[in-house]
Amino acid sequence: MMTQNTNVNAQPFRMDKSVTFNVSNETPEDKAVPVVWAVRDRFGGILQKEKTVLSVGTLQCMD
Repeated sequence: MMTQNTNVNAQPFRMDKSVTFNVSNETPEDKAVPVVWAVRDRFGGILQKEKTVLSVGTLQCMD
């Protein structure tokens, strides 16, 4: 008899997660780029939301 849950999305414990954003400017001019992100619960409700604007130089990339 299997005792393991076959649902790959089932998490019986809180799991810390991380994310990295890459913002690229592939144009010949400097840009102010808005970055908007949100942390959502499993039902799609927003737990935390943030918006920031990054200045990205010509043909530059930011992490």
